[in-house]
Amino acid sequence: MNGIKCPDDKDLAFSIRDDDISYFTQPWMLETVYSEAWRLGFKASLAVVPYVKTTNVHHVPPNLRNANKHFSIAENRELVAFLLEKLEKGQVDIVQHGYTHERIKGKPEFANNNFALVNEKLRRGSDLLRRTFGRNISVFTAPHDRICKATIKSLIENKISLSRKFTTGRFLLSVPLSKSNLEKLAETFLHNPNPFGPIRENVFAFENISIIQWDLFLLGKDIKAQIVEAKNRFLKRHAMKEAFIIAHHHWEYFDDWKPEAIRSERLGYFNEFLRFVDSKSCIWKTTLGEIDFLIRGSDAEL
Repeated sequence: MNGIKCPDDKDLAFSIRDDDISYFTQPWMLETVYSEAWRLGFKASLAVVPYVKTTNVHHVPPNLRNANKHFSIAENRELVAFLLEKLEKGQVDIVQHGYTHERIKGKPEFANNNFALVNEKLRRGSDLLRRTFGRNISVFTAPHDRICKATIKSLIENKISLSRKFTTGRFLLSVPLSKSNLEKLAETFLHNPNPFGPIRENVFAFENISIIQWDLFLLGKDIKAQIVEAKNRFLKRHAMKEAFIIAHHHWEYFDDWKPEAIRSERLGYFNEFLRFVDSKSCIWKTTLGEIDFLIRGSDAEL
C-alpha cells in the first residue's frame, strides 16, 4: 500500500472534511465553525452539494424541507464570494459532495448501480463547481458515504479521487475488476486480510485516482466521547507518521439552523481537539485536494 510522504519533512497530514455545504449554507455559519481553525492555520475541505434538492434532511432549512425544489450553489452569490476569498487565501478547498443529495428509489443517489446515471450526475456536478469556483474538482465524497461499482468506474474514468471509509470486504466488492488492478487488489487484501476490518492505510492510490479515508466522523450527540476517541486515533496515526482526516457537518453546530442557537459546547470540543493537534510537532495542515495532488502528482488537477 502507498501511504503518504508529507512535504517539508512533516510527520503527518491532517485534514478536515465538512459535508453538506450547499446553496443554503451561510458564510456566518462557516466563520463560526472555522474561525479558530483558520487562526491556528488549519484548512477545511468543504464538500459541496452542487445542485441541492430540498428533501426532508437536516442540511436543508426547516421551512423548505419536502419542497422538492433544486438550488444551484452558484445562485448563492454571497456564499460563492466568501468561498472564493477563502480559496484565494488557501484556507479551504472544494470537494464535490454528490449532485442533488437526494435518494433515488430509496437509495442515496450514488449507491444506485446505474453507470449512465451516476456518470451524468458526477460530470454535471463537477462542471457546475468548476464554473462556479474557477478550478477543477479532484476529490468526490458520496452522500451518506454510499457508493457502488458504477460510481467507482465513473470516478476512474473522470480521474476524480474518492474520500470514503472502507472495510477490506466493501472495497473489494465496490471496485471494478480488471487485469490492470488485480495486483493492487491482492496487495490490499494481503495488508488487510480481515474483510470486516477497515483498510489500515488512510491514503492510497488505485487505478488513476486516490482513496482518502477519514479516521473519525463527528456525528450525533456524544461529542465528548468522540473527541476522546479522535485524540487517541490521532496519536496512533502520528506515531506511525500517517494521514489523519476528521469529518463532520457544519450544520450540527447549530440548533436546526437558528443563528442565535450555536451549540457552543459542541464547538468548544471541536476547537479543543484542533488545539490538541496544533500542540503536536511536524503536522502538515492540509486539504483533501492537496493530499490527492501529492499522491497522484501530475495526474491530479488542482
